[in-house]
Amino acid sequence: MSNTNKTVWALDPHTKGKHDVLDAYLDAWYPILMQSPHKRLVFIDAFAGPGEYDGGEPGSPAIAINALCGRRDSAELSRSAGVTFLFIEKRKDRAAHLRDIVLPRLAGSLSDGSTASVKEGTFNNEMREILDYLDAQKARLAPSFVMIDPFGYSDYPMKLIRKILSNKSAEVFITFMGASINRWAQERPDAVTKTFGTAEWNDALGDDATSESVKPERQRRLINLYEEQLRMAGAKYVLPFDVYKTAKEYVYTLFFATNNLKGCEKMKDAMWKVAPSGDYRFVGKNASQISMSAISDDFVGSSELGYSKLSDDLIREFGCDNWVDVDKADRFMASDRTGFRTSHLRSKALKPMESEGRLIVDRPSGVNKGAFTPKRGIRIMFPGTPTRLF
Repeated sequence: MSNTNKTVWALDPHTKGKHDVLDAYLDAWYPILMQSPHKRLVFIDAFAGPGEYDGGEPGSPAIAINALCGRRDSAELSRSAGVTFLFIEKRKDRAAHLRDIVLPRLAGSLSDGSTASVKEGTFNNEMREILDYLDAQKARLAPSFVMIDPFGYSDYPMKLIRKILSNKSAEVFITFMGASINRWAQERPDAVTKTFGTAEWNDALGDDATSESVKPERQRRLINLYEEQLRMAGAKYVLPFDVYKTAKEYVYTLFFATNNLKGCEKMKDAMWKVAPSGDYRFVGKNASQISMSAISDDFVGSSELGYSKLSDDLIREFGCDNWVDVDKADRFMASDRTGFRTSHLRSKALKPMESEGRLIVDRPSGVNKGAFTPKRGIRIMFPGTPTRLF
């Protein structure tokens, strides 16, 4: 019996990467947004499933609640803003398992300011109902994290993603089922078109449309197309994260889309935590035998050679012979325009570049050499003709 027919199924090794990214991000998301003026946060799991696996491992509903309640400061955070957990599941048996078995074990740890509920139905219908109600009330969606983790290509059209992202404080975390796109393209091309929000996926797929598997270079074009569509849907920042079953067997890409720079920064931190080599990919098995392929041509790498790409990213962004405030460089590092983390800026780029004469630094009087504190009014410049400074 396949996983699609079971009420509860075995946890796939590659699913761990998705869960680890989610857990690491929520650990930062809760305290940051609970300090905002909003009095309510919303976590929506669009395809919640039964809430656990047949080995007792936690599913995404348990991970989301535990990420809040497992914190030492959970009570303090809940007093500042409660969290509404909404778990949507269309399968009656899975919704019942989550509602009647799993949720009662979790709900007891929630503070009085937070609630959790299960809604039996499709994500498309239930989410539209929520958004239509808010429109009628001339209200906006509270700061929300919407996890969209389906089995296939049905029921999460780009049109709906666009409506969610029109609420500037909403973020989406989407499992893009890239490995199975050929089957869906042949069985339900209309669903694939709705998922992308365009029929251009036909061009990206090309002559792979009738083959059993998609060549890596065409797979990358499909991933890039979906990223472009998320941006057109209103996302200011988009981060992709590839998940592999084995070193060479690609399964899906996780997409995080947000309008919040801090959210982008913290999701990058979460992805680096799960994939410390910086290649933005997780391998469920044989992780020590990762070999790069065309699907990961955007590899960053954690070696000193890999970090040299950060210097290239900075020069590409700011050009040569232009003064740049350090805080502007920090904002660039937090964004999706580089794969590196904000913490890499000083130790992996600015300090070594200055010592090698590839960076000019303008520091106010009294500021020590080697300091790059943004509030001290420090400026940097990448010279067109590098010269060693003495």
